[in-house]
Amino acid sequence: PHELIGTGEDDKLLKHVIGQLAEPEVFLSRVEELYGSSEEDLGVLGFKDGRTFERFSSPLKKDGKLDGRVWSFRDITERKQAEDALRAAEWLFSFYVDNIDAYVYIKDKEGNYTFVNTKTEKLFKINRDVLREQNYTDFDFFDKDTAEKIAASDRRVFDSGESIGCEEASRP
Repeated sequence: PHELIGTGEDDKLLKHVIGQLAEPEVFLSRVEELYGSSEEDLGVLGFKDGRTFERFSSPLKKDGKLDGRVWSFRDITERKQAEDALRAAEWLFSFYVDNIDAYVYIKDKEGNYTFVNTKTEKLFKINRDVLREQNYTDFDFFDKDTAEKIAASDRRVFDSGESIGCEEASRP
């Protein structure tokens, strides 16, 4: 409330909010640490009612000496909910794609593999995390002629926006 903010009395402000937090002890402990620190700090506060706030704190200096802190809070509840929903959707996608009996992969317009399911991972004998870190293309998994045919098919798909069907043979 504005009447509390205007007082500048941290104890009253803390008492007002502490009962609303999901982990009040963690917040209080961090506040105590920060009051003696000259470092900036960014954290997240979870509230019992499900809201999530981002907390930023910066030292306030007067004549080069620490003279308090400046606190900033921003409600990020909607962003956090969207991030959680996206993570759940990604997990569900991976679960289904990893458990179907098909080779599933995603490539970007340059022909770099950006995702492979478990079956494709085993076929190419490559860990998908390594695949994301490198720029693997069909030339890494197929002979030159086959890789060129696949690249041509991929270009047709990207240019036309339509799907095509073809069979590809990997190296033994």
